[in-house]
Amino acid sequence: MREPGRFVPGRRPFVALLVAIAVAAVLFSTGAPTPPAVADQALALPVGGESSTLTLPASKFVPITPTRVLDTRPGFLPNNGFARLADNTALSVDPIGGTNVATQLANLGIGPSTVTAVVVNTTLVNSGGAGFATVWSTGFERPTTSTNNALFTGQTTPNLVIAPLGLDGKISIYSLNDADYVIDVMGVMVESAGSADGRFTSVGPTRHSDTRSPGQHAAPGQQRYAAGETRTVDLTPAGVPATASAVVLNVTAARTAAPGFVSLWPAGQANPGHSNVNVPVANQATSNQVITGISGGSVNVFSLTETDLILDVTGFFTGTDDPSGTDGLFVPISPARFLDTRDTFGPNAFTGGSKNPAGNSLRLPIAGRSDIPADGVKAAAFNITAVNPDGPGFATAFPSAGSVPATSTINFNAAGATVPNHAITALSTGGSIDIFTLVASHLVVDASGYFVDGTEPLPSGSRPTKNIRVSTFVPTRPNGAARPGSAPYDFLFDRSELLTTGSRPSPRLQVAWNACRPIRYALNVDLADDAQIELLVQSIEHVESVSGLDFQYAGLTSAGLNIDNEVLLADAFGLPFKYLPPDDDGSGDVDVVIGYSDSQQTPDLRGGVIGVGGSLRTGFDFFNRAEAARGFALIDLGDLGTGSIFEESNLRATITHELGHMVGLGHVDDGSVQRQGLEFPGTWAFVELQSQLMFPSLNTGATGTTFNDGDQLGLWELYNTGEQPCGNSFTLDAEPGPLVAIEKTLDTAGYGG
Repeated sequence: MREPGRFVPGRRPFVALLVAIAVAAVLFSTGAPTPPAVADQALALPVGGESSTLTLPASKFVPITPTRVLDTRPGFLPNNGFARLADNTALSVDPIGGTNVATQLANLGIGPSTVTAVVVNTTLVNSGGAGFATVWSTGFERPTTSTNNALFTGQTTPNLVIAPLGLDGKISIYSLNDADYVIDVMGVMVESAGSADGRFTSVGPTRHSDTRSPGQHAAPGQQRYAAGETRTVDLTPAGVPATASAVVLNVTAARTAAPGFVSLWPAGQANPGHSNVNVPVANQATSNQVITGISGGSVNVFSLTETDLILDVTGFFTGTDDPSGTDGLFVPISPARFLDTRDTFGPNAFTGGSKNPAGNSLRLPIAGRSDIPADGVKAAAFNITAVNPDGPGFATAFPSAGSVPATSTINFNAAGATVPNHAITALSTGGSIDIFTLVASHLVVDASGYFVDGTEPLPSGSRPTKNIRVSTFVPTRPNGAARPGSAPYDFLFDRSELLTTGSRPSPRLQVAWNACRPIRYALNVDLADDAQIELLVQSIEHVESVSGLDFQYAGLTSAGLNIDNEVLLADAFGLPFKYLPPDDDGSGDVDVVIGYSDSQQTPDLRGGVIGVGGSLRTGFDFFNRAEAARGFALIDLGDLGTGSIFEESNLRATITHELGHMVGLGHVDDGSVQRQGLEFPGTWAFVELQSQLMFPSLNTGATGTTFNDGDQLGLWELYNTGEQPCGNSFTLDAEPGPLVAIEKTLDTAGYGG
């Protein structure tokens, strides 16, 4: 632990088994009590009318044949190296590169670099409990919004998302509860200064058909769908021209005979093998917005199970036969909250904390808020969520000042539900929308972009960027180098043994990375700015220069922040999550994740901890040596990112300190350790211990941001044998074998630091 001026040890139970993870932490204490942790809610706190940090260039919509790019369920493809997400974890995936999406775009003459966002159907499958998922742009802070909500264990919920591409062309998914995820790409937004095709035109909303009402809404002969039935549906009677390139629908499956799904795609094509509306249980009404390509004004509709279907048309995208213009181009923005009726005050509290009453239409201003301009906007894209309704019913979004249409946006089946749905809704002349609820319900509205009307200049949007310097530093291995001298140091796993048993094994426990091969690392920089990212790279280069280890950049990720042992070793237990993300080079998982986090995403950073680092090892050999197989180093920007005491040097020192733990160093200290009757090897003046970077607290006695003599001696012991060409590399398997249990040892001189 690192605290100013004093060392406070802690202890956790330890069970000695075949594979271990050792971690250590840095603490900082202000003297004030640490506030209690606040649990994540199904819908996070609102962001109000604050301006977002991500406005992309105006874009046209290009539909493609629906393409599945991710399916984490066991035995399903493509899994992209991922398995089921554990609770409070995330993954990052490239929805274009290496997929049929890229192939289709290439055939259309569209380069991936011109894509600003992807239109994806995101399905949360078999939720581990009540919770939510959030889709956002990799490399940027996760927004306080939700895209999928689950009310009960085992629930499957779909939702359409227009997701701006982040760094590395990736999007990320965060899951509050353990769940599987399926992503189907329906099309892309392509940067455009004016186009004939791909521009949005609003329709109604207009009910096209309802198989529950023969002769009223259903087309002749189109009654209830049979299980496995596919129909070709002509949408031109609802105002969709035969020349349209794509259509926007709200599709509701009602009175289903059994769990199943519904798929839509352009007429005349084979079933692509995707889903748009997922029905988790029989006899429910489930809605989802669908944006799909269209051929001659018609789409194919397939239902796996017997069901009624309701099709509401809300708009279409122009085709190549239309005149060129800017009217209807889309501008992606960072998701921003516009309404939360649960709030009692603030910019989103339009009801003072009360539900929208039954039969009432709530008027919600849109234009001029967040990154949506006051003028030149015809429609906007929303995620609208009904929360805790008083009973079964529906909600409908429509332009203000119009009468309530005979359509629905959200359908909920029971009181207390939480049900989201994506909606593209035209704005009224005054720039607002109305939301009608059949029964009293709370409402949450998040906007993710808007469509221009062609009367104003296009916004000067820009693509998301962060400056990530990929290091070209080539380390020199210290093999055969003279011993640096005598100075205090410790090994991470050996120290964990000491602090949990009161004695040290002989010889001491050494865990080192195999220096014969590079360490592939992914960066998590969602919370970081350019200067903070550069500090990560500088610290990595310093570790390379002292240890001789070769760190190689393997890409960006939003994963790797929850370091609970069950997550780290989940695959060894047959659990459905891998802690480490896939390497961008396609060779498998990365070796380590390095980056920034906070106490919400990394619970081990609570209680004043400002950093956590460590590694997973294989079993020890006869000489008490083991090889590190996985690792992490995470810095708490929630604490270190602000405040006068946390200047750049302290941030750099903490990063390097955590990397020291990751490569095998433990803390050096005395004080409370000696008071427990535990003997630190050697006799060292306190000032000498305090001068090492691996001392457990941030204080004025530390010598700076680089490893001192004792730190370097410890690394020499780990990575220089004088005889082995790659340093202290062992012949153990670099991946843990089958296990029945694990050991999670806590370096009580600091958890993660």
